[in-house]
Amino acid sequence: MTTAQTSLQQNPEADSVSATVDRARSGDREAFADLYVRYRPQIHTYLLRRTRDPELSEDLTADVFVRALTRIGTFTWRGRDFGAWLATIARNLLLDHYKSARYRREVPTGDMYDRDVAVGDIGEQVSESLARTDVLAELRKALAGLTSDQWECLWLRYWYDLPFSEVGQRLGRSMGAAKMLKERALQNLSAPDIKAALSEPNAGQAAGA
Repeated sequence: MTTAQTSLQQNPEADSVSATVDRARSGDREAFADLYVRYRPQIHTYLLRRTRDPELSEDLTADVFVRALTRIGTFTWRGRDFGAWLATIARNLLLDHYKSARYRREVPTGDMYDRDVAVGDIGEQVSESLARTDVLAELRKALAGLTSDQWECLWLRYWYDLPFSEVGQRLGRSMGAAKMLKERALQNLSAPDIKAALSEPNAGQAAGA
């Protein structure tokens, strides 16, 4: 008995998934439906953990499987799990969403008007918001050379203004690992002004900041 045959006998579930993927690659829509039922919870959980937005997670999950259906013929095993391939699609779609003009319009920038603040305070907040927008516009230009993990770390930190504890949680890392990832990302940025704008003093920072 060959090593491959022994492996399949030891892992019949993997053999079943492999056969289902092969059928789906051949155009069997029922086989793809089986894959959808099997992997949808995993992909939805992955996206929900990163977005914390149930509606957005549902939309992106649907988009993942639409894209997977159109590209299933290009999938090759090469030692990786089909779920990992779907997760890669999910990550790319999430990053595309972060970059999109639609997303930038959806980010709440005017909620300060819901508060009872003085007109002078509003003007100051608007000025700060515009300055921050300029920094982020330059940041987006400088992100092209980063890995997807580094890109996502900076985006969550400086666009969402999330503490490192939550950045790490969304990326599936510890808070310390998220901080290290951010430092490596800054090292890879080529624009000195962006590095200066994103510098954070250590003194007085809260533990989860």
